[in-house]
Amino acid sequence: MPPADGGRDDRSRRHLGAERLDRVQSANVLVVGAGALGNEVVKNLSLLGLKSLTLVDMDRVSLSNLNRCVYFRPDQLGLPKVEAIRQALAVQSPDLKLQPHDCSVEDAPESIWEADVVALCVDSQLARYYVNLNILGRERRPWVVNGAMGRNFHQVQVLRPGETACLVCSWTPEYHAELFSREAKKSCDTFFEEHRAPFPSISMLSSLCSGVISAELVALLAGGEPSASRGCSVRYEQAGHHMSVGRVYRNPRCVEVLCRRC
Repeated sequence: MPPADGGRDDRSRRHLGAERLDRVQSANVLVVGAGALGNEVVKNLSLLGLKSLTLVDMDRVSLSNLNRCVYFRPDQLGLPKVEAIRQALAVQSPDLKLQPHDCSVEDAPESIWEADVVALCVDSQLARYYVNLNILGRERRPWVVNGAMGRNFHQVQVLRPGETACLVCSWTPEYHAELFSREAKKSCDTFFEEHRAPFPSISMLSSLCSGVISAELVALLAGGEPSASRGCSVRYEQAGHHMSVGRVYRNPRCVEVLCRRC
C-alpha cells in the first residue's frame, strides 16, 4: 500500500519542520521584478505555501518573455506582468494574498517596505540604488537577497544594508556618476530605449539563479542557525560549473552617504 497522503505541505514540513515552515508561510515577502527571476521566485515561494507576497514591476508581457517565464502565456502579451502572475496564482495558490503593483519601485506605495525580506530580481541598477536608499533610511531594515545575471554566470548577494555592505558598496564614484548620467540621457532619448539591445538569457541559468535566491529567502525566514551566506555573494560560473562564496565587505567610502553614516 502507498503511504498516506500527508497533504500539500507534507514534503515541505518534512524538510523544514513544522515550526520553521510556519515561519516561512506567515512571512511577508517583497519581490521587486516580475521577469525571469521574479517568476521563478514567486513560484517557489507560493508552492511553499506563503500567505502574503508583494510584487512590483512596471513592464508588460512580451513575446521574448515566453521562453523563460513560467507564468506568462501567449494570450497575455501586452498585459502587465504583475497582473499575468496574479491570474496564474489565483488558480495555483488561491490562499496567497498577492499585492501586485504595476509601477516602478520608485513609484510604489510606502506600504511595500513593511516586508520581512526583499527579493531583488531586476536588471536595473537604478532600481537597486532606490531599494538600497529606502532600506538605509529605515529604522527596521529587512534583509535583501539580490540576484544578478550575466551571459554565463549568476550572482546572489545576501545583504542587510547598514549592517553588512549595502547594495552599492562596490560602486566607484565614476560608475555612480556614469549611471545617473546614462539614466538622465535615457529619460530624454526614446530612440535609445526603443533600440537598446535585449539582454541575452536562457531559462536554465535564470532558474538556477532564482533557485539560489529562493533558498536564501527561506533560510532567512525560517530562522534557526544563521545562513553562512549572510553578508556574502554566491556566484555560479557556467563554464566548468564552478560555484564560489565570497564575503562582501563594507566600503567606508561608499558612494551612498547613508551607508557611510551607519
